[in-house]
Amino acid sequence: MPRTGNKRERLVAAAKALIQQQGYMETSLAEIAKTSHVPLGNVYYYFKAKDDLAEAVITEHLSDLQSLIEECEREETSPKGRLRHLIGARKQLARSVAQNGCPVGSLCQELNKNHSALSEKANSILATELEWVRKQFTAMNLDDTSNLAKHMLVRHQGASLMANCLDDPNVLLNELKSLAAWIDSL
Repeated sequence: MPRTGNKRERLVAAAKALIQQQGYMETSLAEIAKTSHVPLGNVYYYFKAKDDLAEAVITEHLSDLQSLIEECEREETSPKGRLRHLIGARKQLARSVAQNGCPVGSLCQELNKNHSALSEKANSILATELEWVRKQFTAMNLDDTSNLAKHMLVRHQGASLMANCLDDPNVLLNELKSLAAWIDSL
């Protein structure tokens, strides 16, 4: 990781990458400090505990999602177009997801095992996406929009899991293609 940007940003970026690659529990503050080129003692200036750093990572993931949602809304005028745009953005991450898993889904799953206070914060990322997708289906004048939104996210997260387990980005790419066709059929 280059030494550009401020130390806090570098710590969050390193934590985000390491947590996706190896999981929250397996990632140490020492690894994060080393990867970000920040002395370990300085980590505690920015984050009092590992959970505080994880909360910053969760906030970063939520910010990434909000930016993607804004992009979908800026680039597409129809709800179908916005959902297809979201799917297109997911396609760009297929190789990374096959290698390391979905950064959000994997984090939520791991934190939910421990029922930590962080799990609720991490789950808010998926809840935010779910609600936005539901609103797109509502704008399409469809019935049972909550279940349609869950169906879409379940297919995405399930395909992400399988792509990671099989180390095959085509599993995710094929499911995203199928999701786009499903949306077009509605």
